Amino acid sequence: IPNVGNNLEVISEQGDMPAATMSILQRYIKDTNLRSVASTLFLNGDIEGQWSVMPGWKRKERKITRKVEKTVEGTSEDYSDVEEETIIDEGPELTVIPAQDLWVFPATVSDIQDAEIVSIAMRLTMDAVDDMVKEGIFLKAAVDKMNKDAGEDKVRWAEKARSAEAGIKIKSGQKFVLVYVAFTKLKLEGEKKPAIVYLASNDNVLGIIANPYWNQKIPVISEPVDKVAGSFWGRSKVKPVAHLQYELNDITNMGMDSAMYSLMPIVMTDPLKNPQYSSMVMAMAAVWSTSPNDTKVVEFPPLYQHALTMKGAIKQQIMESMEVNETMLGRPPSGKKSAQAVGAQSQEAMATIGDVAKRFEFGVMNKILEWFYDFDLQFRD
Repeated sequence: IPNVGNNLEVISEQGDMPAATMSILQRYIKDTNLRSVASTLFLNGDIEGQWSVMPGWKRKERKITRKVEKTVEGTSEDYSDVEEETIIDEGPELTVIPAQDLWVFPATVSDIQDAEIVSIAMRLTMDAVDDMVKEGIFLKAAVDKMNKDAGEDKVRWAEKARSAEAGIKIKSGQKFVLVYVAFTKLKLEGEKKPAIVYLASNDNVLGIIANPYWNQKIPVISEPVDKVAGSFWGRSKVKPVAHLQYELNDITNMGMDSAMYSLMPIVMTDPLKNPQYSSMVMAMAAVWSTSPNDTKVVEFPPLYQHALTMKGAIKQQIMESMEVNETMLGRPPSGKKSAQAVGAQSQEAMATIGDVAKRFEFGVMNKILEWFYDFDLQFRD
């Protein structure tokens, strides 16, 4: 098990410990905020049935200004001055890929590296497109054609709806360009090589480049949570219980409606025998000028209690179908259970969590570190 604060361990054939390599990989784990990425991947895995992430290498330059002490030429007198220095920030980056933005052909392969074509939908701002043109990846003529075809009908930010759910407002004027990135093999310079094709549409190729990575692999990591036999894709964990969640939501709403009615008593009175019924006001220490025999206060049946019972039953069914118990949620088991039953439930929870964690470790985390190592060898100065 790695030491506290570390997230990896290395077993060497020679028995030595590559401390420098472990140190740089540990730094990359922190720089990419891998813990947060892993949480997002787990959420996508439960909903979509697939863990998909794209590793890459980013490089940015920035100029900083610092104060320095200089000496007047020909004298021993010092004075303060400022000078600029160019700082290069570079390192790996990780992009979580939703299942709807990833296409693998054929869909029967077990390893994404064995696929003939892998395509990803990317959403780029115009500034990002201009940078791709400057780097020589996109052709200027193809970009101009793309802008002409899109006109004023460029698709707006797809993240707007998701950002709104998180309480973030995005201006309606912001737009993006939808670009498809296809990883395949093409005949380049008389030889069939791994290549990357950028498509704006089926008749507008923005650019074609040879795979720039030394390992010549497709820079996509995608593993199914629960693999379907004969298919690359996994099975969603929430899809089988989605209808139960919808029923749970409907019952909750109906129960809350019933609770509102039960909090408001109904007053029945005879208007002929109680002509002053309009003066019957609901207030503290209110006085009603009417005969109690001609007026009756009734309460709406508390149907919300039945709704709460039904909610508990549906919730339990969802947890059972998704192989989740109270121990996994950090809560002690409800009801009176023997110590042996509690221990068995805890052991079952740890076995289930351990199985998923192992598959995630071997299928995703180890491959991410392999990409970090390859990127470091190729790009870091």
